[in-house]
Amino acid sequence: MNLQEFNTDILNNLNAGYDDIRNHKKDLFEPGGILEEFAKNSKINSNQLRKFFNELRNLEYKVKSKGELDLVDLYKIIAILAYSKGRKLLNDDDYIFLKKLMEKVNDKEDFELLIEIFETIIAYRKLYQK
Repeated sequence: MNLQEFNTDILNNLNAGYDDIRNHKKDLFEPGGILEEFAKNSKINSNQLRKFFNELRNLEYKVKSKGELDLVDLYKIIAILAYSKGRKLLNDDDYIFLKKLMEKVNDKEDFELLIEIFETIIAYRKLYQK
């Protein structure tokens, strides 16, 4: 499967949202699964990925202290993602994938799964980054 087919397949799986993602967690998280393949084929460097993850972590602390997720805070992180895309630090495929992951978050449980997804991507990206 080439990169374009792979990204199309991933995006189709994300279209249904986090309920569908929960039903396919094994496909996402298993070695050789979707997240490892994304990390392997991604052009994003680990510093940039960590930057987004740090923003998500900061939001996670805020969610834990307030007890609920304010989606506006997540949308601000999507804006940071767009800024990086505009600066050519992200390619189209990486931008679309990460943006779609964030856009599909509807509640605290979805957000917690997003954090797990980012942790997994970062781990595999470190392995494959050249």
